[in-house]
Amino acid sequence: MASKYTLKIKNRLSQNGSGDLCPSYTKMTDIEGWHLVTTQDLGRLRWVYLKDKDKRSAQTQDATSKFFLDIPMDHQSSSLPANTVSEAIYKGVKFHTNTQVRDLGCWAADLSCIFFVTPMLVMTWYITGARIDEAYVIELIRFMFNCQNPDNGGWATYLEEDPSPMGTTLVYIALRLMGVPPDNERLRKAREFYLSHGGALYLPAWAKFWLALLGLYDWAGTDPYPVEMWLLPKWFPLSPWNWYVIPRQVYLPMCYLSSRRFTLPTNDLLDEIRAELFPQKFSAVNFAAYEGVVRPSKRHQAKSWMLQLLNWILTNVWNPWLCPSFLKKKAEERAWDIVLNMDNASNSTGLISMDAWLNMIAVYCGEGPNSPALKHMQETSLEYLWMGSSGMQSMSIHGGHAWDTSLALQTLVYTGLAEHKNFQTNTQRAYEYLIQQQLVNDWDDASICHRPSRLGAWSFTTRYHGSPCSDCTAESLKAILMVERKLGSRQMREANLRLAVDNLLMIQNHSGGYSSFEPIAAGNWLEYFNGTEMFGQVMTEHDYVECTSSCVTALALFRARNGEYRRNEVDRAIERGVKFVETSQRDDGSWMASWGITFTYGAFFAMEALHYGGRTYENSSVVRAGCRFLLDMRESDGGWGETLESRMVGTYVHAPRSHTVQTAWSCLALMYAGYPDPEPIKRGIYLIINRQKPNGKWEQEYPVGSGVLTCHIQYHNYIYSFPIRALAMYEKLYGNGPII
Repeated sequence: MASKYTLKIKNRLSQNGSGDLCPSYTKMTDIEGWHLVTTQDLGRLRWVYLKDKDKRSAQTQDATSKFFLDIPMDHQSSSLPANTVSEAIYKGVKFHTNTQVRDLGCWAADLSCIFFVTPMLVMTWYITGARIDEAYVIELIRFMFNCQNPDNGGWATYLEEDPSPMGTTLVYIALRLMGVPPDNERLRKAREFYLSHGGALYLPAWAKFWLALLGLYDWAGTDPYPVEMWLLPKWFPLSPWNWYVIPRQVYLPMCYLSSRRFTLPTNDLLDEIRAELFPQKFSAVNFAAYEGVVRPSKRHQAKSWMLQLLNWILTNVWNPWLCPSFLKKKAEERAWDIVLNMDNASNSTGLISMDAWLNMIAVYCGEGPNSPALKHMQETSLEYLWMGSSGMQSMSIHGGHAWDTSLALQTLVYTGLAEHKNFQTNTQRAYEYLIQQQLVNDWDDASICHRPSRLGAWSFTTRYHGSPCSDCTAESLKAILMVERKLGSRQMREANLRLAVDNLLMIQNHSGGYSSFEPIAAGNWLEYFNGTEMFGQVMTEHDYVECTSSCVTALALFRARNGEYRRNEVDRAIERGVKFVETSQRDDGSWMASWGITFTYGAFFAMEALHYGGRTYENSSVVRAGCRFLLDMRESDGGWGETLESRMVGTYVHAPRSHTVQTAWSCLALMYAGYPDPEPIKRGIYLIINRQKPNGKWEQEYPVGSGVLTCHIQYHNYIYSFPIRALAMYEKLYGNGPII
């Protein structure tokens, strides 16, 4: 029977205490049994399920777990809404500090944005033979069911978007692997949806690659992923070491697995699924004819004619006729060495979820099912799972704990409440957490991977993740400097502060701007070789106004504290960064950001950098133009709101409703600019206060984080960090009168 070949499950749960072993898709867990816990050193977080009621009684859910599960918290403040700015600040800080992770001092960040990584994780577990607790399986199935479109039965590729053949096919396969039968009504509707779009033959290239790993698609119909390119020297323009780090890390195991033509041996279940994916018989399909063939979805990023030509040459000339076997073997060995190097450097977290999953499959391919490294990777993959009120999914990135903590800690200092007796402990714990997350050891073997030094930097999430990020370094440094200036604490060694400054000076681009992970190594022409079909502007690093602002303001804060260390270089880096911000302004007065949506996010960071560079509304035409743009985009309710389409089309696209966070960004931008008329700022502040609940809570709104052009990211802590900061700055500039 095919059912015996489903995903391996352990710690099964009985339903209704009967002891009967029902299928996982028919079961439920108790939402009150889920806990976000610290599992190891260096701040590793994981969701665990306590099925024993006695254990639950002994270990009640903390506020952090309740926050993400959307369970009301225990504490209740006044039932009356705030009447003044200071009341709103205090209520907001009280609520938000209660969500701080008790054992670590950080604010946890759920970085779920790309929906398809969740079914890919299930496929990875299945391929590598992982045994997964049934509680996780139950909640993964529930989340997928809850995300299904009730009208057409499809699933989206990205969260918050319309269903697509890719999203639907991958989720369908994952549900089948977890034991949902094909005659289930949900799967029947899903099958109708993707078959009406031509079935698996018309999926994007990455989806076909994943199906080939399971033997559900023939390798002959996949794009070429030449492993030989990992032998290219860094000076060669197309060398992967000149790419943006995310596609580089993803393509590395893809090249290895494609070269090995790795395919999981078939079984009855896979035979069934294979027959369900195509409108015709699998054996009748000429897969080679469908290489590169795809039916575009809404956010499809088409391959260039140059990449199509290169793929044709690789498939029809290089691979069958020119590539010597000894070169391919040498390249596989090289790729394998890099996979192991990167797995060790990231403590098996990968850079993002997808390369973590693919590295796991590569290790299974290279070392077999009993590999100790594989077991460690399977265990680490559980840290990517994130539980919410709708079920469980995989994060796309391994959290953003350092990033969100740095912003929350800065906000505490801005409010003046960091010294308050009720919040001193929160401040101290967050401060110590950030100090502990600094990368104080460089790469073990930098030569094999051509990576810039990470010494003194911070990663997006925690130290054990290992990959430095420019704005995370800057914002963490800012938070530490602000706490030490405010509280007089000096727990951060001066030598480590200088290491952070050294890193920021090292990674600045020739333009004066800053990239996200690494300095720019190739021009925009590399985008012509973007084969993802899903992500845009992803093949090379870019200058980002938001990253530049973070780095410039961090250097300015350090200079205010230590005016001697590398003073000339610091001065020059700040001025170059500010000039980059000025010159990157568009003709309409806007700045287009990439890691937040979009023009309001860009305006906030740009105005902060210009403020630290001494540019104001009075003395800078750039600042005045920026203010005019923001005021022109204001909504009738006094707030601001735009959608991800702003980034997609390159012009401001108004949202159906103004957003609290985007309103905060805009108000902060106007205040940094020194805009002379307080009235539009006051109206925005009124909107922020008016949306606050009496207990200090703000409801989550649509996602305003973004990435790789096409993806939403929901930063749950933004709804506190930025509105509270805007309120604090307003109070400082205009006083604490009632907002009417």
